[in-house]
Amino acid sequence: CCTVDGLPEKRPAAKVHMGQAVILNLPEHQGSLQPEEGHLELLWQDAHLVVCNKPAGLTVHPCPSCPEQTLVQRLLGRFPQLSRLEGQRPGIVHRLDKDTSGLLVVALTESDRLTLSEAFAERQVHKEYLALVSGLPPLEGQCREPLGRHPTAKIKMAVVPENRGGRQAFTEWRRLWSTDDNSVSLLAVRIHTGRTHQIRVHMAHMGHPLLGDRLYAPKAVQDMAPRQMLHAWRLNFTHPASGEDMRFTCPPPQDMPDA
Repeated sequence: CCTVDGLPEKRPAAKVHMGQAVILNLPEHQGSLQPEEGHLELLWQDAHLVVCNKPAGLTVHPCPSCPEQTLVQRLLGRFPQLSRLEGQRPGIVHRLDKDTSGLLVVALTESDRLTLSEAFAERQVHKEYLALVSGLPPLEGQCREPLGRHPTAKIKMAVVPENRGGRQAFTEWRRLWSTDDNSVSLLAVRIHTGRTHQIRVHMAHMGHPLLGDRLYAPKAVQDMAPRQMLHAWRLNFTHPASGEDMRFTCPPPQDMPDA
């Protein structure tokens, strides 16, 4: 797809010089999203937004590693008006990791998307998760360590100083329950910022990684559950059109009490 002075060039690191002609003849990109059929558990729907319970294992929107079979494409199949919104993430104002379950709000119009996005940016949306973690954290606690890309493992996040690209992150928790031997605890975790993998990285940094977390927990803790034990169970926000106070709760899937 690339030529330099008329000759094919396949080396990404090839040097180019002043006066050379570089031509990129890229294949046409199929950018339009296709609606798909699939189960959706809806807690609320109106002309402005949808609140759904995302199952673990479902990616929120298309990406290079998962171009189809996502929540967005299922929503398109149920709400065709989403096709009027541009991009590969129509209506998405916040995300959950693929293997995290729970509550997600999706805007159905561009004006509602902008209003909800601003509410998230201004930290006016209250999100609380249930998490099963290793060990016995204090009854209450918080972590404010800045987060950024891991310096060597690009699929991971890490605690990174702000002067090296880390961004502010704020997580707090309450311990709700623990096993008799203090080996596992159930936490209610609230995040005040929305960094990628925030709860998973902060809890691992505090010495209490999530059960089943394949990225951030040691092998013995990974093997204690089939996925990372994280569920978005409470979501409060202001309706973008009516101004009504919207409050939702959703119990975790059975794999969490099983674990």
